Amino acid sequence: MMKKRTVSIVSLVIVLTSYALVFTGCRGKESVKVPQISQDIYVYDQEQCINDVVEDEINLMIKELKEKTKVEFIIVSVTSLGGQNIEECAYEMFNTLIIGKQGSDNGVLLLFSGADDRVWLETGSALKSCLNNVECQRILANKFVPYREDADYTKSARNTVIETINIIAEEYQVELENVGDAELTGGKENKFAMWVYMAIFLIMALMVIRPFKGASHNNSCNGKCCLSCEKTATNNK
Repeated sequence: MMKKRTVSIVSLVIVLTSYALVFTGCRGKESVKVPQISQDIYVYDQEQCINDVVEDEINLMIKELKEKTKVEFIIVSVTSLGGQNIEECAYEMFNTLIIGKQGSDNGVLLLFSGADDRVWLETGSALKSCLNNVECQRILANKFVPYREDADYTKSARNTVIETINIIAEEYQVELENVGDAELTGGKENKFAMWVYMAIFLIMALMVIRPFKGASHNNSCNGKCCLSCEKTATNNK
């Protein structure tokens, strides 16, 4: 009887401990600081890695976007993800902040952590037609990651925001006056593209020049002997 009671108590302790771990979140992960949203402020740079001038520019661009499309766009940089997966963290923050109009689900969240070297674009269901996961990954790969390698998060954030806003504006068929051009001159994307174009040009040039050289030699001989002709004649004998 005593043994059965001891087993029951041990089982109860295990169950209660399990529940405590689940509900108190004791999983070795720190909570990510969620910013308090203020009106007409769309950049929350906890890492202090975005230039103040560019931060003001981004706020202005997103304000116009919101006025013309009702789409809400928030940018958050965090000092640490606390060991969490950035995709899950972005999803939780997106829902906690209720980004996008209720009932419309038309919000966008750009979340990144320089310390963890992670970035994610989370979008509401209303924008999946133009900003699905594949498109978001393309934007980040082309506009954010190249500059992140140099720890230039000002350019990373600015170029990503501009690309995303332009896609949304095209989807909603509106023109935005305050959206600047993404930096292209001297950008890593352009350098890569330049080398690709040069390689294609050289290959095409070689394909054109080689047959032309052969034809010009035969025509210029006109029966007169040259070293190449003599070698050819000798081989034909």
